[in-house]
Amino acid sequence: PESQIAVKIQRYEDVIDSLKRLLEAERRRTKQARAAHTLELQQRTGLQALLRQCVEDIRERRKALEAEAQRERSASDRDQARNRPISALRPVPAASAVARPLSAAPSALTPTNRRPNSAAGMAAHGPFAGVAGTAAASAANDVPLTPSERQDLISTLLSHEDVMRAVFDRAFPGVTPHPPSDPYLDRMAAWQEQRDAQVAANAKVLAGEYSDGRGWEIGSGRKNGGSR
Repeated sequence: PESQIAVKIQRYEDVIDSLKRLLEAERRRTKQARAAHTLELQQRTGLQALLRQCVEDIRERRKALEAEAQRERSASDRDQARNRPISALRPVPAASAVARPLSAAPSALTPTNRRPNSAAGMAAHGPFAGVAGTAAASAANDVPLTPSERQDLISTLLSHEDVMRAVFDRAFPGVTPHPPSDPYLDRMAAWQEQRDAQVAANAKVLAGEYSDGRGWEIGSGRKNGGSR
């Protein structure tokens, strides 16, 4: 009886050791997956911050250009008024003195009057014709894009992989966006998972057999059969 109890205890200890090794392997894989996920989130957040900073820089540059153009227009008006003869100074009706706002200047240009290399002319051609036209018109009128227009712009960008690759290479030089997977490592991971599942299944079977005493009967039968 004592030998049977010792054998059962040894079997249970073996099962516990197998389950402990399986648990440690699962913890290591979970830790690696969590680290990879955190790294991916950091890279994505960095790219979003870079794109947001680019948008803010463009807005500041546009405001500076508008202010400079307004100053130049005011200086030109003052020079013309200073050089104009006194006899030409006549009262002008208020209805005829209509100043064209700066934001309406790009929209007032017809396609024939635009320069071929300007941003307004380039927006009418190329893969981003429709979306770029919407974005250019919104920027000219200082009106933010609607959610549907933003979604269309993002869909258009995602449909052109070369553009997104160029943006990623410019933002993160020397970093591969999707590192190639090693087939050997994939096979090893699949084999390890299959082996762990088999160990867990065998441990459950052994625990069930030795809990009701059938395991010892089977083991003693094999020993007796071998001695014969």
